[in-house]
Amino acid sequence: MNEKAHTHLRIGEKVKIMKGSQKGKIGEIKKISKNRGLAFVKEENNDEEKTLKCHVSNLSHWDSSNKVSSRIGYKINGEKKLKYFKKTNDLVPYERFLKV
Repeated sequence: MNEKAHTHLRIGEKVKIMKGSQKGKIGEIKKISKNRGLAFVKEENNDEEKTLKCHVSNLSHWDSSNKVSSRIGYKINGEKKLKYFKKTNDLVPYERFLKV
């Protein structure tokens, strides 16, 4: 069977790698391959830019304002469905969608 992997992640969101050889690294999602279930993460590093490849199940959302990784929940606000961090109850920022 050749099914596509379902993911809660979107391009442009900050994530923390939770498992594997790159465990503990933080970065931003640049590309998602749903056929293979992989995410390509640009690591936040001052010196150089590295793109890390890891499975989407090994990633957790990163709340950069509180410096903590968290699971995601959804709130209904009027007609909008909003994502929020379950640990801090803050909304997930959507800068990527606000750019014109």
